[in-house]
Amino acid sequence: MSGTLPEAYNITVDNITTNSADVNWDGEGAQTYRILYYETGTSDNHFLSATSSPATIMVLPATTYTVRIKTLINDEWSSYANPVEFTSLDALKSTDMSDHIPEISEMNIQDIILYPNPVADVLNIEYTLENKSDFIISLYDLKGNLITVIEQSHEAGKYITSFDIRNVMAGVYFIRIQSTNFIETRKLIINRD
Repeated sequence: MSGTLPEAYNITVDNITTNSADVNWDGEGAQTYRILYYETGTSDNHFLSATSSPATIMVLPATTYTVRIKTLINDEWSSYANPVEFTSLDALKSTDMSDHIPEISEMNIQDIILYPNPVADVLNIEYTLENKSDFIISLYDLKGNLITVIEQSHEAGKYITSFDIRNVMAGVYFIRIQSTNFIETRKLIINRD
């Protein structure tokens, strides 16, 4: 191919959390987009291939990242597009968590039970709160892509939260339950046989 290959353009980063961010871009005619991202000022490169925008990347909390994208067209790679920087949220200051830092002795969430597992349509998450808690329940695929999130806020007590997963493809996933002083991850199998 002669001339300059088209690059990805209008690169933006949104839906930034403590552990992930969505990279968006415009571009035409590419077979694949290669996303390069790294902690700004380091050479610890991470790569992700995608066929369309957006793509979710996994990040560390309170860290500044640089993102660059190049395109594969007719088996040739373009140059990397101009870099974009963003900073992931701080886990203790994140707006998706409680505004206060609980005492270490507080155990927000206990007795977590996922059922049924394997699941076909609706997953129930049963848990007990020892005190008023704000927390997030997230579903991730094996590549670390965020599938869906439910934000919860309850007084002390026993609760059941239902996740409708009928629109999620069968496979192995992870459920993560997170508050300011608690993170627990459980394996989930979605099976429709």
